[in-house]
Amino acid sequence: MFDRIMNEIKDAFLINQEIMLKAGIEENDVFPEELIEYFSGKTPSDDMTTLEDVLSHRWLLLHELAELKNLKHKGYRISRTLVWEHYEDVLDAHIIATTLELRMALEYNDVDWVKARVRLIPSWLEDPNVSQNFRKACETLTKEYTTEI
Repeated sequence: MFDRIMNEIKDAFLINQEIMLKAGIEENDVFPEELIEYFSGKTPSDDMTTLEDVLSHRWLLLHELAELKNLKHKGYRISRTLVWEHYEDVLDAHIIATTLELRMALEYNDVDWVKARVRLIPSWLEDPNVSQNFRKACETLTKEYTTEI
């Protein structure tokens, strides 16, 4: 089963390689094992996004790879507990990844995706533990991408 998932991750990257490279994400920026590890843990917000969801949609894949690349760049080792141990930094990486995801989706004229994701942003604020900075970043994203579409 592990080999199957590893191959699915590699295949998903290869299928979407042009978009990933255009977004500044290279194949070895995030290893398949890291993606598996990250998705094997729970989140404080009980996010229901699965690895299968991510592998089945190019913008979710881009988002997660960008998020993990950012966290690795900050010096974190990717683990199933990373979101619990460094929640604020994970949220910052989430905003950076969302910004890239929305920009790339617009560049590829996927307006429906952008609209759907922008409508989802208020749900991220239901967590009472998110910082004021995260709330402001979400408001900025919502305003920016609502006027873009």
